[in-house]
Amino acid sequence: ADNKAPKIYYNGTEITDNQTIELKEGDKLSFTTTDDKGYIEKFSISGLTDTPITKQGAGSKSNPLSSDSITVTKKMSGKEVIITSEDGSGNVTTRKIKVKVAKKTKLAKEHPLTGKTIDTTVGGTLPQLTEIDKLVDITDGGKLKEKPSLKWNGTAPNTKTVGVFTSSIKGTYSDNSTSITKVTINVKPQKPVIDTDLTNLAGKKGQKVTVSVGSGIPEGTTTTVKLFDKDKKEIGSTTTIKNGKAEITVDGEIPAGDVYATTTVKKPDEKTPKVTIQGFELTSEKSEKKQATAPKDTQNPTITATADSLSVAVGQDLKIHIVAKDDVKVEEVPNAQALMQGLGLELNELSSRIKSSQTTNTDKEKDFDLTVKNMQPKEVGTHTITFTVKDSAGKTGTAKLTITVKPAAPTVTVPTSGKDQGSATI
Repeated sequence: ADNKAPKIYYNGTEITDNQTIELKEGDKLSFTTTDDKGYIEKFSISGLTDTPITKQGAGSKSNPLSSDSITVTKKMSGKEVIITSEDGSGNVTTRKIKVKVAKKTKLAKEHPLTGKTIDTTVGGTLPQLTEIDKLVDITDGGKLKEKPSLKWNGTAPNTKTVGVFTSSIKGTYSDNSTSITKVTINVKPQKPVIDTDLTNLAGKKGQKVTVSVGSGIPEGTTTTVKLFDKDKKEIGSTTTIKNGKAEITVDGEIPAGDVYATTTVKKPDEKTPKVTIQGFELTSEKSEKKQATAPKDTQNPTITATADSLSVAVGQDLKIHIVAKDDVKVEEVPNAQALMQGLGLELNELSSRIKSSQTTNTDKEKDFDLTVKNMQPKEVGTHTITFTVKDSAGKTGTAKLTITVKPAAPTVTVPTSGKDQGSATI
């Protein structure tokens, strides 16, 4: 015999008598019923609609019989609902419930917009209003059947000048509710362009490099253009911009390898009696890289050595003039070493006896005036001094200078009185 009555459920939970179900206007409401024999003779819901809802059919635990969905309206609030389920054996379950209907929350309140920050450059494009995910975040947006439509709430923004701008954007939802938020737009400087050809400039000092910075830099800002080498080390900068171009004098030599530039535009905070207007500091993308290459060294360096006199006496100074040249760069002229080897000078004599002054100092030519003070008796004789120059490619050149050091002239003393008067002493 079948003596078990059917069960009635709401949202998968069995209903009890006098239960209150809280709903929102516009929700979809449905009930289900099951019987241990798997069949429901009559499933009835009355009190919600003008005409009772009745169903019949299979209703097992694995496949409950559903009342289908009922759209909740405001007038259902406070009504008593009677739900009856009867199986084929005449077992009946009846449940009385109350329905409480709250006003449905507007979609804009449940799913408000939050504006994003957009990075672009002067003259760049902004996302289309249909590209919602690039402009705003939607709270629990995945629960929306339809995303809101967007429009700029006021004047649409542009990217004509560098700066940080905020623009209001409005979203309209399927229930006609609206959410307004602000989008921040960072308009960065245009990517700079290195105009100067850096071929054959690596290793050279004091080079000037021209960089185009583009348009859109507003008044009241400071623009800094910087150059960097392949190791990201800054090698020069300027804040002087003329006709959209910056001329940068490189600090020291231009290193061989890739060189790139950046443009930074800065505006300080502006303080007023009531508020402080926020400033900004925005940096462009890196420019396309240009490669600095060293000039090809095709010639050996040259060196000449001349002396004021090729013959000096003990006690006199030896004066030598050196001219070292190269087609690319004179790297080294080791004059002190040449004098030590050629004249047999001791290391401790260098600072006291050798004086060196440089009369020309460029990459391609280095000239020196050398003085060896107070030639010594130990240096009497003929000496060949070999001077050497080395260029940046490691090539060398030499010049030989032959010097004769003579003994000091004898001193003659002639007494003017006494027994030795008229005789000479040497």
